[in-house]
Amino acid sequence: MSNYTRGPWAYRKAKLPTDGKYDFGISADFSGKPFCIAEAFGRVGREIFPDAEANARLITAAPDMLAALQRVDRLIDKHLEKWAYGETHQIIRAAIAKATETPKP
Repeated sequence: MSNYTRGPWAYRKAKLPTDGKYDFGISADFSGKPFCIAEAFGRVGREIFPDAEANARLITAAPDMLAALQRVDRLIDKHLEKWAYGETHQIIRAAIAKATETPKP
């Protein structure tokens, strides 16, 4: 499993001085202090991205969603004879792999 910056993750609005639009800084906690690890842009050049805040929320939820999927994966493995989650299990495993495996060049 690959490493990622441990949480908790959070986001905050950062107003752009040029036009008052917002970007969203995504941060992780390092020894009690937030540290910016990513950004969801509300504007790039002249393009406005109305989904920037929703993207920031999704990104900040990623560690929790990964942990939940890993737990469900273990439960399905343990009780597969009781549950018929074949296709869903494949989707879960593909999502876990996407989040944890280093892509091949």
